[in-house]
Amino acid sequence: SMMLDDTMDARASGELPDERFVDVRYADLVADPAGTLIDLCGRLGRSVPTGFASTVAAQVTRRPKGAQGEHHYSLADMGLDPARERERFGRYQAHYVVPDEV
Repeated sequence: SMMLDDTMDARASGELPDERFVDVRYADLVADPAGTLIDLCGRLGRSVPTGFASTVAAQVTRRPKGAQGEHHYSLADMGLDPARERERFGRYQAHYVVPDEV
């Protein structure tokens, strides 16, 4: 959380020029991989290759989430207080509109 706060502060002050960053929410990437990557290309000023969306869709079909098993973990399993951790990362979540994970 301290590194995220430092980076947010550096971007806000201009120490790290904001134009050097392109923010992508992981939840958006998971929900709509092709759409998110096409949007990213646009934000980077790059053209989208022909057939890109179908290529991404095919890759997602070939490697579906959970096909190799899933990891289940919780903050409490690691001895961390979920409420405290949510508080620590609250500024980042609010700034980048990152939803709470279950």
